[in-house]
Amino acid sequence: MFGLTKRIPIYIRIFRDKIVAKRLDNNQEVALLTDPPISNNRLLLANYDSLVTNLTVVVNMLNRSMVVNKYKFIFQLVDKELTHVAQTEKMCLNDAGLACGASWVYIVDHSEELRDAELSKIITAR
Repeated sequence: MFGLTKRIPIYIRIFRDKIVAKRLDNNQEVALLTDPPISNNRLLLANYDSLVTNLTVVVNMLNRSMVVNKYKFIFQLVDKELTHVAQTEKMCLNDAGLACGASWVYIVDHSEELRDAELSKIITAR
C-alpha cells in the first residue's frame, strides 16, 4: 500500500489576480484568474478560502489522473511591492498547500521567477 503514489512537484506563483502553476515532471503549465479574488488593497493573501478553492482547481487541472497523488509545492508570491514574505503569509501558504494534498511545502522568499535548475535543486534537496 505504501509508495503506490508518486509525489508530483508543482511550482505555484501567486499574483494579486491570478495563480500560475507549472508541473515540474512534465512541464505542463496552467493559469487561473482568481474568483473571488485572493487579494485586497492591503494584503496579497487576504482570502484564505478563495486561495484553497483556486489552488484545488489548479491542482486538478494539472493532474487529471484518477489516482490520488501527493504533491510537492513550491510557492512564490509575486508582487512588485513585495520585499519579503511575512510569517503569517508563510503559515497561510503552508496550511493551504497541505489542505490541497501537498506532502511538503517550500516557500520562496523573493519575487524573481525561478529557473528549472533552481527548481530542481529545491526538489532534490528535500
